[in-house]
Amino acid sequence: MTGRFSDRLIKNCEDKKSHLALTLRPDVKKLPEFIKKGYKSLGAALYLYNKGFIDAVCDILPAVVMPLADYEVYGISGFVAFDATVKYAKSKGMIVIADGKRGGTKEDCMAYARAYLAANDMGVSEDGSAVIEGTFSVDALTVSPYSSCEGLRDMVRFCDENSRGLFISAITTDSDKEDNFENIVCKEDEEPLYKSAIADGGFFGKNYVGDSGYSIVGLAVKSAGDAYEVRDIDSWGIILVDADEDEYFMTERYSEYFNADDGQGALICVSKRIMYAYENTEYSGKYSAETYAEAAREESVKLSKKLKSVI
Repeated sequence: MTGRFSDRLIKNCEDKKSHLALTLRPDVKKLPEFIKKGYKSLGAALYLYNKGFIDAVCDILPAVVMPLADYEVYGISGFVAFDATVKYAKSKGMIVIADGKRGGTKEDCMAYARAYLAANDMGVSEDGSAVIEGTFSVDALTVSPYSSCEGLRDMVRFCDENSRGLFISAITTDSDKEDNFENIVCKEDEEPLYKSAIADGGFFGKNYVGDSGYSIVGLAVKSAGDAYEVRDIDSWGIILVDADEDEYFMTERYSEYFNADDGQGALICVSKRIMYAYENTEYSGKYSAETYAEAAREESVKLSKKLKSVI
């Protein structure tokens, strides 16, 4: 795999004419009965469920986001499902982003980089004599801004060498600014802490801008209400936006995440609206749990068009 991550993501968005990503949060309690009955292994069942979504949307959505916590909660079975899903989604031409908010010491940062961002995802060599770094090998990983500065720099260099990307987690809940970050001041520049986190994206990514004009280092945020501020502070990062809980979904506010000159620069991530579209009253009588994937595709098409209309 060659080319900078940002260029690959932008191209995938252009090719599929969408800036919408599906966040895969499998819940064992919501698995359709035919999947529960067909597989005794939890890992296999979760993977089959995810595979249905990927088959349904791989030609119309550029990326999937996989929150690590939603797989870790199932232990080894969750990691089996995670690994299989990553490989399958990539084989179907989708960008895979792991949302783990990883980080820590310099050593921690590099351990996470080797685990998730190395170019080779085969696991072991053919003769079994050596373990190969990067078992999971996703395309990008979300990281904590409260990590070793040197460690984050090393992760960025590692990503550049392996055609991978990072998203620095800047705002993780809708209330971060009001309840927490607004009143916590970064002593060095007397700025609120959340602004310092946003500025980290530009700081770490300024020397890794691809042909698309975007850096391999972007930002992960929660609220659409902060779009203008995020884009103003970081002009060349791609913004990963968790829009799943936004009651004002896909309003004109989302246009502020995108650059006016090229209509690029953001990826809007949705989970429940797509994964459980079959439960939507709009589709009453048309879909069921057994046809969850077909409902997911129809909802994805609808949301992509809605998003495109406000960019």
